[in-house]
Amino acid sequence: MIKVAVVVSERCQASGVMATLDLLISANYCHGHFMNKNYEVFETTLIGLDEQQQAFNGYSIGPLVGIDTIERPDVLIVPGIIEAVNTKRRILEVLGKYEPWFETMQEWQAQGTLIAASCSGSLLLAAAGLARGRDLTCHWIMKDMAASLFPQENFDTDKMLLDHGMLISSGGAAAINQMVLFIIERMMGRELAVLTAKMMLIDLEHKEQSSFAMFQPNKRHGDTAVINLQRWLEENYKGSVFVGDLAEQSHMSERQLGRRFKKATGETPSSYIQRLRLEHVKRSLESSKEAANAIIWDAGYEDLSSFRRLFKRSTGMTMNEYRQRFGLMDVRG
Repeated sequence: MIKVAVVVSERCQASGVMATLDLLISANYCHGHFMNKNYEVFETTLIGLDEQQQAFNGYSIGPLVGIDTIERPDVLIVPGIIEAVNTKRRILEVLGKYEPWFETMQEWQAQGTLIAASCSGSLLLAAAGLARGRDLTCHWIMKDMAASLFPQENFDTDKMLLDHGMLISSGGAAAINQMVLFIIERMMGRELAVLTAKMMLIDLEHKEQSSFAMFQPNKRHGDTAVINLQRWLEENYKGSVFVGDLAEQSHMSERQLGRRFKKATGETPSSYIQRLRLEHVKRSLESSKEAANAIIWDAGYEDLSSFRRLFKRSTGMTMNEYRQRFGLMDVRG
């Protein structure tokens, strides 16, 4: 029997916890029903800081047991431990509550426990010192926050799943489905993972998160001049915009503008305009059936082939593939 411990945190994403349980229970069913084995393979235990925890959706999850009350599991799974959109202070407060667990988690890792985390759960791996220089992934919207909290670690949020043998991390929300299926394959083989995926109607392909990411401009930096430029660009990005004109408009030199804009937003003026245009194209592909070339021109681009390469590089898919995945649905029979 493979023993799996699942961490349940206050304000956790309940769907991540329940998806983990459902997939492991389904794997047990598939192992018996389709593979004709008369025994279950996964035994799960929910662990937490208290006997009950209230998830982000308001529902309580329990009963839970403490980490010091169970034997070392074969697998430790950490779903999202807090909402992905949050303040640094709140995240540090939550991580601080788990400091008494860090030594046990480190011992389990050293003794051979496979440790996996999804979404904000990856921050707990970093805080506990389990990554040790190996790349982690988390929800794409947390990339800057994760880098700020743990500058010594690299968070590659383009990836949906990162595998370092006995350390696995996955992206946000539903990415935990792929991660748990990957763990089933790692522990019990490809056949059981495929059967479980078919039973639960889940795609086994580990797609990248980059196609899901949305541009979220930072306007909390406090530089009024840059904020005014950001607002102007959001209204005028479709036209011909030159850095020299922006510098003149803001009464700065081009060099000074570039330095202040980059410091405030994390982007150069040119890359900021490019990301606004890219987001416009993505929204148009999602909400209209307008021809792709017309959408590109409307966004302010003239070089069609150059933009198509940029789109593929940024999202991991072609414009046609993006529209097929995120565009208007046709559910007619």
